Amino acid sequence: MDWTQKMVPSLEVEMHSVLLVTLFAKQRRSRKNTKMVISNSIFMLLNISHLMVSHTSGRQHLRIMMHLNRQRKK
Repeated sequence: MDWTQKMVPSLEVEMHSVLLVTLFAKQRRSRKNTKMVISNSIFMLLNISHLMVSHTSGRQHLRIMMHLNRQRKK
């Protein structure tokens, strides 16, 4: 089994969690903020797909992105 087969399910999980975050944010905020949240999520997805070659770095990066997003909202 090569690394791509191992990677795909976990990548789907990561994408799903980002989509859930986006939907949650969409319900809670105004339309203007929603656009920003969605663009952030897309940006995160692109970064994840780049970094998923090494799954751990992808996860760490996602965590950092989430943290930065939280800081920005305060």
